[in-house]
Amino acid sequence: ECLTLRADDPVGALVSNYARGLAGHQQEFTRQQLHTIVDGLCRLIALAATRARPGHDPAEDRRSVKMARLARLKRHIHARITDPGLSATTLAQAVGMSSRNVHLLFEHSGETFAEHVTSERLKACRTALTDPAQSQRSVTDIAFGSGFANLTTFYRAFRAAFGVTPLQMRARASLASTEISTPHPAPYASDRAASGSQFIF
Repeated sequence: ECLTLRADDPVGALVSNYARGLAGHQQEFTRQQLHTIVDGLCRLIALAATRARPGHDPAEDRRSVKMARLARLKRHIHARITDPGLSATTLAQAVGMSSRNVHLLFEHSGETFAEHVTSERLKACRTALTDPAQSQRSVTDIAFGSGFANLTTFYRAFRAAFGVTPLQMRARASLASTEISTPHPAPYASDRAASGSQFIF
C-alpha cells in the first residue's frame, strides 16, 4: 500500500523536511545521531499513516504533531546541554523553527524552555556529584561542565531543586557508598554458640 503525503498536511510537511534534511548528509552524523533522526522520521511517517485512516481526529493529530516537535526539541537540548550558549534562539535556528514556537511548545507542556534546560543541567550535575569516579572534580567544574554560566544561579537552583547544597549531596552519596561497600563482620564463635544455646533451652 502506498502512502501519499499532501503538501498542505502539516505532518506531510514535517516528513518532507526531515527527509530533505537527512538526504545527502548521512556521513555528517554519528551512528547515535542517525538513530535519533531516523527514529523521529519513522514516528512522523507512522503518524501520517494514522491520519490517512478514515475517522481520524484532527485535534489528536495536532496534539501528536506538537508532541513530536517537542520531543525533537528535547533531544536537541539533551545533546547540547553542556553548551552555556544554548538558548531558545540558537535552538530555533538549529531545528528550523521560530523562537516563539519553541517557547509555545514548552509552555503547552507545562514548563518553560528555561525551566527544562535548567532541570536537565541540574540532573547532569546530580549524576556527576554522586558518581564516585568523579569525586575529584570540583563543584565549580561540574557546574560549568553541565552548562551553567553563573555559580550563584547554579547554587540557588540546585538547593531549590534538591533541598541540599552540592557538597551535602556529594557527602551523602559518599557515605551511602561507603556503607554499602563495608562488609559486616562475621559473628564470633562464642556468639554463634550462644545463639545456638538459645534453641537448646
